Amino acid sequence: MRIDAKTIYIASSTYLPKVEWEKQNGNEWIYVGVDQDFDEGKITQSVYATFDTDDVYVVTDRHNSHRASLADAIKSVKEGLEKEGYLLWNLSFDRVVEFGRIGVLRKGKRG
Repeated sequence: MRIDAKTIYIASSTYLPKVEWEKQNGNEWIYVGVDQDFDEGKITQSVYATFDTDDVYVVTDRHNSHRASLADAIKSVKEGLEKEGYLLWNLSFDRVVEFGRIGVLRKGKRG
């Protein structure tokens, strides 16, 4: 079943406040860099460790959110992170990785 961008965005907005964020060394956010500092290896490791399927929802806004493979999702983040934040959700909206425009990420699961 194909879900449209608006529905993906609304579901994400509904579930995001219910997420319990993982802490590493007392911090939710992990620096992954932007531009030349972008650490694709760290991002790839974090994303693949979070999701157990190859497809995720890539959430940016109500017009461009979509389903993608993990590899394509990571590529989208790499290409657009400075312009906008990203959320990657598994297809049941219970695991998420959030990317901030300043080159940080955090991982969590819906409680």
